[in-house]
Amino acid sequence: KMKKIMKRLALALCATTGMALFAGCGGSKETEALQINWTIGGYGRAYCQPLMDAFTAKTGIECEPTYDDNSSSTITSKIGSVKRNTIDLFFTQVPLFSNIAAQANKNGYDNLYLELSDLYDTKVPGKDATLKEYLKDGMYEAQLTDDGKVYTVPWIAPMDGLVYNKKVLDSFGITDIPRTTDEFESVLKQIKSGLSVSGEPVTTENGEKVSGLISANNSAYWAFVWPTWWAQYEGMDNVRNYFMAKTADAAENSLPDWNALKQEGKLVSIEELDRFINKNNGYMHPDSLNRDHLFSQIDFLDGKAAFIPTGDWMENESTKAYREEGKDIDVRFMKTPVTSRLAVKLNITEAELRAAIDYVDATSEGKTGTAPTYAGKDAVAAEKITAEISAARLLVSSSQAALDRAVIPAYSNNISAAKEFLLFYASDEGQKIMAQYSGAASPFRYEVSQELLNGFTTFTRSALEICGRSGVGYWIDDMKYPIRYKANLLITYWNSINYQRGFEEVLYNGSKTPKQVYDTDWGSYRDCWDRMLSQAGY
Repeated sequence: KMKKIMKRLALALCATTGMALFAGCGGSKETEALQINWTIGGYGRAYCQPLMDAFTAKTGIECEPTYDDNSSSTITSKIGSVKRNTIDLFFTQVPLFSNIAAQANKNGYDNLYLELSDLYDTKVPGKDATLKEYLKDGMYEAQLTDDGKVYTVPWIAPMDGLVYNKKVLDSFGITDIPRTTDEFESVLKQIKSGLSVSGEPVTTENGEKVSGLISANNSAYWAFVWPTWWAQYEGMDNVRNYFMAKTADAAENSLPDWNALKQEGKLVSIEELDRFINKNNGYMHPDSLNRDHLFSQIDFLDGKAAFIPTGDWMENESTKAYREEGKDIDVRFMKTPVTSRLAVKLNITEAELRAAIDYVDATSEGKTGTAPTYAGKDAVAAEKITAEISAARLLVSSSQAALDRAVIPAYSNNISAAKEFLLFYASDEGQKIMAQYSGAASPFRYEVSQELLNGFTTFTRSALEICGRSGVGYWIDDMKYPIRYKANLLITYWNSINYQRGFEEVLYNGSKTPKQVYDTDWGSYRDCWDRMLSQAGY
């Protein structure tokens, strides 16, 4: 009874409290509890109850959770069931733009998903910034639909990319983490030799040869790496033009053009990937194509390879179990090496590129550094070059951020409370709970305390530190353009053919050159472009 009284008081005071800003927005009677559906993925569910308990303690609003297993059919069916759905707030991990488009003008609503512009214009509790302003660079833009509306709120920004086994590198005497792809190949060559930098033989504990790289037999994992090289070279604006199929000289309101898919940066990234995973180069573990993601992680943690492409959810998938068994492991994320081809594009040397990266690393982590100079370049040109290198170095792959979004049904009886929960979630209190119990990187400008960082494993801490750098930007696989989500324009056409075994397998086996892979890629889209335009509504 006392809880119900507190809840009613909290709602009555909504006009004057910092947390309850939206009472009356729902247009219908508030329910007794906020119904929240949590999608459970690689981070588990340990954070859910503490978040709901803290929200209830602050607002008096009770929460009733349900959980699902990361199924896109769950939210699709529930959102569309206006008369039967009782969920007020969904935390999802599925693509949403196509579903948002499909739910327009249904049952008397403009959209069955609630448009959230007013929420984004509201200040986050305890911050002198609106929800929109408090998001990291690129996160708000990634929520916008192609007509400029916003229906989603990002709730985590998982990091994916290359992870290294520090104990393996230590055994080879390798102390410097590669900054560029040329440096990366030098490290792989050292490991391939089977000798440490001092000339001592190195094997696994069981006497097996150590490989430089291992990956799962699923092309999705290398997609955490090579598109970042593409964006480093091309720039994120041009990458977005790819997903819009927009050429540089496109007239306003012109049709998407398949010629926009021919980007030099994409070819460069495929060439970079080829030199690392082609089996003829000898860097990849020979059984990579026979390993699913868990078995490849096990081999990696067992010291059979030095590097693996994966995501920060590996903590719960495998590394946690190793530590619980008392095994001594030390695995960490690395900043994605900058493609050395960027130096060629900028007409600077590899040494100058590395020096500029050192400067960016120092300044982005709050240290001092001397601005780099480049032979034959004046101050204005040097500043522009450094800015391009900085954008490349500070780019983080967060492919799953395109999926990890919260939404509110437009017909919910508890819209005001659902919005309050999202604001609480973005606050320092909410983000501290989320960080403590999940270790996932935040989409907000929340700074994890050093005390909290010290409590994490080296793996989780490395991801949070990389994502916490000043000026960090995100590679997010934009899905908001109709040619993307209606006509299935992917980062590569090969994924349309066989998502699990894409062009990475072709490169590994050496059955096609990178140029042949690239030409097949855009050529395949060209050959079905008229159909794709029709599917996209043009």
